[in-house]
Amino acid sequence: MHAKDLVGIWIIESFHMEDCATGKRTQPWGERPSGAVTFNPEGRMFALITPDGRSHPKTEADEAVAFRSMLAYSGSI
Repeated sequence: MHAKDLVGIWIIESFHMEDCATGKRTQPWGERPSGAVTFNPEGRMFALITPDGRSHPKTEADEAVAFRSMLAYSGSI
């Protein structure tokens, strides 16, 4: 597969992490996270993932929790 084959917007439907030493899998954003990954023709990408059931923050404390519960990444592929 070449990078040009990935160009577009991909919706995240699931996400897991696996401990290489033990093989144990975890789902840090739950069973049905929300998010997307975008790949452009110039070889750049952007990803955003948030947990399932995430609600809109109403207070500053809620905002801090919401910020800590998401992941965003951008870089070249």
